[in-house]
Amino acid sequence: MTQYCGLCLFLVTCLVCGVSCVEFDFFLFVQQWPFGRSRPTCVEGFTIHGLWPNYANGGYPANCSGPAFDPENLNSIRAKLNCAWPSDSGTNNKFWKHEWDKHGTCAIAGDSRIRNELNYFSDVLKLYYAHNLTGAAVEAGLSASTRAVDKSTYIAKVKAQLGVTPILRCKSSTKVGIATKPIVNMNQRGLPLLGMQQQEAWYDDMDSVYVCVNKQLQTINCPASAKLQDTCTTSKIWFPKLPPT
Repeated sequence: MTQYCGLCLFLVTCLVCGVSCVEFDFFLFVQQWPFGRSRPTCVEGFTIHGLWPNYANGGYPANCSGPAFDPENLNSIRAKLNCAWPSDSGTNNKFWKHEWDKHGTCAIAGDSRIRNELNYFSDVLKLYYAHNLTGAAVEAGLSASTRAVDKSTYIAKVKAQLGVTPILRCKSSTKVGIATKPIVNMNQRGLPLLGMQQQEAWYDDMDSVYVCVNKQLQTINCPASAKLQDTCTTSKIWFPKLPPT
């Protein structure tokens, strides 16, 4: 009976609201490290990128049919959005429209708790303020003078806060200096000769953190079948300095 009622609600929602009946399995809640040319004065670390419906077997729905983006719907939360969900290029409205058109229109399908545009953006704000990924980085050693954070320590801090393992995403790398390591060569007599070798040291740059949540926006461990890859390959992660305000 519960499954039957759920199906009825799903179909009624599609017919009444005009949304596409595209089911999905979970959300990716994505926070990004600021990398634009400027930032709002209230931004001190991670900001929101989006909340993206995903399939458990990989892939995701996108650009579903549904209500058109209307910036007027966000007037009551606009101040918070400007701080927590700023665009790194272009206007905030353009960025929010992109996220709604591509992901939000699919997020309101089926038994998701998200039912409309205001619901989508306000619930993402609640997720953001409940999951302080910047605080976890500070606990792992990030400071104004220390930009490199031990990767395993940071994952442990996020897991302690959220109860689930995050997926880390890095992009380019930053040269952090010259590393010296001992090497052993053989001399002409075939005897070992200890020496030192210098090589450039690089750390992957923090880009984004993926946290999986279910349709009721509760954190979950990401399904292995979704094949979401951690792209941070170095033992330490470099958190670039924040853009100027």
